[in-house]
Amino acid sequence: MTEIRNIGGVLSSSVRLYRKAFKKVFLLSLLLGILAVIAFVLVSSKGLYNQYYRYNANPLALIMQRYHSLDAVKKQVNKNASTVRPSKSASSVKQASQIVPAVQPSKKVSVKQQIVQKTSFVRPKIGLISILFLIVFYLLMFYVGLMMIKMEGEISRGNEVNYKSVASYVSLKYFVCLAAFLVSGIMLCVAFMSLLLTIFLIPLFPFLFLYCVILFKFIVPGIMFDNKGVFSSITYSVRLVWGNWWRTFIVFLVPGMLVFFIMSIVMLLGFILQAVFQAGLSGYMTFVFTNIIMIIVMVLVLPWLVAVFLEQYQDLKLRYDRKQELLLEKLSQWQKNKV
Repeated sequence: MTEIRNIGGVLSSSVRLYRKAFKKVFLLSLLLGILAVIAFVLVSSKGLYNQYYRYNANPLALIMQRYHSLDAVKKQVNKNASTVRPSKSASSVKQASQIVPAVQPSKKVSVKQQIVQKTSFVRPKIGLISILFLIVFYLLMFYVGLMMIKMEGEISRGNEVNYKSVASYVSLKYFVCLAAFLVSGIMLCVAFMSLLLTIFLIPLFPFLFLYCVILFKFIVPGIMFDNKGVFSSITYSVRLVWGNWWRTFIVFLVPGMLVFFIMSIVMLLGFILQAVFQAGLSGYMTFVFTNIIMIIVMVLVLPWLVAVFLEQYQDLKLRYDRKQELLLEKLSQWQKNKV
């Protein structure tokens, strides 16, 4: 790539890179999905899904459950009342009065109260070994993600790559990338903890956090493709994004909104399934179903997100180099005029 492109050009080139690299990186994306499934099963089996995904509080399911329970009570009342033959005798009236009240609906509980009861905190049963397993799985996912970035980056440059060479290169840069992530995370925490001391800046906290996240977005490609170090990769990422923040934000917003739309449809489908099949489909099974579908979607979409990431990095890098060339030309011209 030798020309600066607009937002549409970056997105269209990312689609071309996605088609070109999909066969190579699909196995890596699938491996990421498998690791995510294992981590998900480990988390959900320990009761954490009750804390983070309140599927038992599905309003649709509670409304449907209340409707069916009241309907069943009415049918039972009508059935029992029809068994009593009409008679004016005291015994028959007494018999009817004994049958009908016995099947009256119980005390009414509002849907809001049911939601509060359903969303009561369930303490996760997770120990040190489970936490260590989760850390190991997340570190493996980070390693596979770096392999995907490296492979797609080399494919975009027209280089021939294989899994062995990519894995050996990522092994050399893995701890540098991890350290850069930890340092940038600590910098964000320190910056925002200091912001919390200023009361009038607290409402701006989410926007400032998003702004800083976009600034630190290109730490990994700086290390993987330009041999930057831990701190130089952070400063290089800030220099690339500085002055192009809104352009970078919009480039990432478009695929992010698409993925969010797909995930919202999957979650809505899970709510509907739990509401319709409340008797045979528990909240946990709905949770499992929706999350597995989400992981499958991410396996297919993730290579494109990486392609968008790399194409935007190349575009920002080209813009930064052009800017530096213009500054050097102005400096040399200024020196000539001074002489």
